[in-house]
Amino acid sequence: MSFREYDPDRDEVRLNPALSDPIECLLDKGAPWRGIGGDYVVTLGPSSNAEPGVGAALPTLMVSVGAFTRIWLGVRPATGLAVTDELAGPWQLLTELDWTLRLPEPKLDWAF
Repeated sequence: MSFREYDPDRDEVRLNPALSDPIECLLDKGAPWRGIGGDYVVTLGPSSNAEPGVGAALPTLMVSVGAFTRIWLGVRPATGLAVTDELAGPWQLLTELDWTLRLPEPKLDWAF
């Protein structure tokens, strides 16, 4: 798979997160809601969005719901979570996520 060169001036990243949701194994087989695991096409940047599916030309990130949440909330960088959490993907994608989602560390006393 080819992946574009890392560009620190680019302000968005597109990827295919293959999202695993650990709640799925705890739900009854007949439960109407099965969690949010699955394949998505995600754009992260000034205008972000997610939709079910797979973009053939996009890199894939194998990630749990918890790890993905920690990335987009700015709790931890993708490169760190690749070592400590359920997250795996091409190194170039991880560094691009780090750059694109360079957010201030969330504080527990934030009123949101």
